[in-house]
Amino acid sequence: MANKSPKDSPLAVKVAGGKLVISIGINTLAWACDPANGGKLGGWKVKEGSEMEWAKDVAHEMEHEEGDFDAQSRVGKWLDEMADCAAENGSGALEENS
Repeated sequence: MANKSPKDSPLAVKVAGGKLVISIGINTLAWACDPANGGKLGGWKVKEGSEMEWAKDVAHEMEHEEGDFDAQSRVGKWLDEMADCAAENGSGALEENS
């Protein structure tokens, strides 16, 4: 069986090397964004050969800070929401703050 290219890697979330790592291959990202595959781009799709540019644009938007008074990125807000979910679902890693 041939090895898949990293560009075709599925969405993955793992803890490795002291980091929370979220990754997805650039081809997988482009495929997942295509409306034919359930993506939310409306009448748009990623041009063939533009997957790297698209991934960079998406990464930029993930890191973009919203609003004048809120200096937190979109991905930072999402991580806060995920931390709240983990706490609400009874994470054993938490203790009461005293």
